Amino acid sequence: MLDHSDRHTVLERLVALRLAPSRAVEVLPSEVVAGRDVLLRPLLASDRDACIDLLDRNADDLSRWLHVHHTLPDGTREPSAACFDRLIELAREGDATGSSWRRLITTPANHPIGMVHILAIDRALECKGDIGWWLDARFRSAGLATQAVTLATRLALAPMQGPGSLGLGLQRVVAAITTDNVPSERVAAKAGYTLDARSVCSICVAGAWKPHRLWHADAV
Repeated sequence: MLDHSDRHTVLERLVALRLAPSRAVEVLPSEVVAGRDVLLRPLLASDRDACIDLLDRNADDLSRWLHVHHTLPDGTREPSAACFDRLIELAREGDATGSSWRRLITTPANHPIGMVHILAIDRALECKGDIGWWLDARFRSAGLATQAVTLATRLALAPMQGPGSLGLGLQRVVAAITTDNVPSERVAAKAGYTLDARSVCSICVAGAWKPHRLWHADAV
């Protein structure tokens, strides 16, 4: 988890950062991962208002594909404010325990446009993790999701090289994508994932069980 000085440094870098087109991938200090048009960085408490707006704006669309907002016992959708509070706590817990990696996707000017995560990190047996992502509908079809997924996957498969390393040291990253989510399947393919043609599983999304195809990317 970032302390106050780290957070100040992250925000200063994000506001000032402008990446040249030739710099496809760069890993910066303070846990910021930068690509040509997107940044991946930790969620901060100061992101709350912007992320609540982001979650509200995309809630209906997200419920078709992903389990982002919880379904409450009365059948209603979890408010986006509660969803953000839960996600930032999960992000902090995952960073502290190494069990997950959750990051905000922003533009180089620090405008939140989505999220990406790697969950169920297992370094004991299979050395793998499960990736998921989503992007604000207004920023789709511009290659930004592909950039974010590519960055996250490279980081996940990069070796752990001691204190300060951002690599997660995994050997495989798996994406489970609903069979009718063609745009996300295109993103996975462009980001270097391979379809496991005979692997289909059912995952509960917004209270309904939906078939998912499995895609994977492996360390070289």
